Amino acid sequence: MKRKTAVHTYLAATLSVLLLPSAVWAKSCLWKASLGEKTIYLQGSIHSLKPENYPLAEAIQQAYQESDTIFFEADIGEMHTKKTQDLLLQKATYPSGHALKTELSEESYRLLQKELAACGISETLIQNYKPWFVSIMIMGKRFQNMGLNPELGLDKHLYEQAVKDGKKIDAFETIEFQFSLFESLSDNDDDAYTRYFIKDMQQGMEMLPEIIKAWTEGNLDKLNSVFMEGIEEYPEMYDRFVTQRNKAWMKRIEGIPPSGKPVMIVVGAAHLADKEGLVALLKARGYTVEQL
Repeated sequence: MKRKTAVHTYLAATLSVLLLPSAVWAKSCLWKASLGEKTIYLQGSIHSLKPENYPLAEAIQQAYQESDTIFFEADIGEMHTKKTQDLLLQKATYPSGHALKTELSEESYRLLQKELAACGISETLIQNYKPWFVSIMIMGKRFQNMGLNPELGLDKHLYEQAVKDGKKIDAFETIEFQFSLFESLSDNDDDAYTRYFIKDMQQGMEMLPEIIKAWTEGNLDKLNSVFMEGIEEYPEMYDRFVTQRNKAWMKRIEGIPPSGKPVMIVVGAAHLADKEGLVALLKARGYTVEQL
């Protein structure tokens, strides 16, 4: 059951940062937190966009321009290095003598075959990869088929802009740590993970209208209720994937010195919601938080 929770948590987090009209972002995805001389802009990230979603809303552009340092979940530039790609392949690839088809039961592999065919992914292409990596490929293909492009994602856009403008760039987590989170999803039971992933992904895609509506209305409470649906019975996994990471990030945030210049924090939007979300945690630390 906990494996199912891991998949649901991952999917909910992924789906909660999908495409939204740029006019909505300034209302629902950006917060300003102030404490004394310290100012933080907290931006919920959107990982896949379309060309028409640019330019960004004025509030986002203004927050970016004012900020001295831009924080991301992980170093986006590092993700594209050969060292990181080699590490990813090492973690995602089965050892010699193993293949996805032979590691899964006939039932699970049939389910996976249907999903691969629906997404247009070759079975041959994925035979050497573990299910957690195949699941990322499938989700990426589903988003692509919807017209969403990760190359136009908000994280990547702001990172590239920050590099161009010579801004300071920092990250809360290492790439290797994030890989370890994905690795742990299957929990050494690839067969169970594959079945649960496919089932929960199909349920997750059905959640899209509610998620988009919640964001359109700027309704963080509604977003949280959709995100929490189906995982509230399994607090340990939610704690690992969301709550503990938020707390770790808050330690970094509290350690940011009040230089008089704002900083901008760009993280997955799922980390903003809930009583343990970054918005609530900032308020609990005494910050004045306003939605822009």
